[in-house]
Order: sequence, then structure tokens, then C-alpha cells
Amino acid sequence: MVIRVWVTAAAAVMALAGGVVAAPGAQAAAPGCSGASCTGKNPKRMNCPAYSLRGGSVRPGGGGPHVELRVSSVCHAAWARFGGKANESWRFKLDFKQNGKFLSYVTNASPYFAAYTQMVHNSLPYRACIEQDNGDRMVWACTDWF
Repeated sequence: MVIRVWVTAAAAVMALAGGVVAAPGAQAAAPGCSGASCTGKNPKRMNCPAYSLRGGSVRPGGGGPHVELRVSSVCHAAWARFGGKANESWRFKLDFKQNGKFLSYVTNASPYFAAYTQMVHNSLPYRACIEQDNGDRMVWACTDWF
């Protein structure tokens, strides 16, 4: 009886905290895109889990929050994710190259959640960047290209 109450309470806490509670034997929802069809789409709405931080993260030279380069092997896509909640004045982006063009998905941090960019197919060259003030003007600190 005590174990059942504890498990029920733990499930309720996880649900309130945004955790996923699944019945035994339940399977995760299938992703809503794969590869090129993910480009320009929202990783959460497309149910694309990020299993790695390819290229790690980058932090502005003068310090401050960081941006992560996320990759989903399930969706074959990549995106940039802000490393936590932060002031909206922080901007970050995912740069990528497609059809000979240099493109970016730019977004601002959020004080309420860890913000992220749209995705790109992970066969395209991509990198994550965070904006920093170098004293004279705003510049970007970026991961390597992948």
C-alpha cells in the first residue's frame, strides 16, 4: 500500500514538473518529421528527442549563458538550444548552409523556459552561436561547423 501511494505521488510530481509518465509497455510517439522534412520545424512539436550535444556548447567570451548544439539521431536533425532560462536580451542562432546560401534561424532567450531554434537536416553544414557585446558592437561566438 505504501509503495502504491509513493508511485502515484511520484507520477503526479513528474506530471506537474513536465516529466513524461507512461504506462508500462507504452511506446513514445513517433517523430513528426525526418531529415530534410524537419528543416524549419519546431523540435518539440515534431517530437524529436536530442540524444547528443554534438559540438557541445559555446559561451560568450566575456562570460554569461551558453547555447547548445543539439542533434536528434531519430529525426536526423539539429538545432540550437539556450542552456536554460535567461534575460530576453540574449540572442542565439543556428547557422546553416543550403543550396549555396548561408542561412540562420535567430531567436531570443526566455526568462520562462530554455528556448530553441527551428531544426535543420543534419546532413547540412550547421553551427550554434550566441551573441555577445565586444564593447564596440555585437558579435557572434560560435561552435565549429558540423
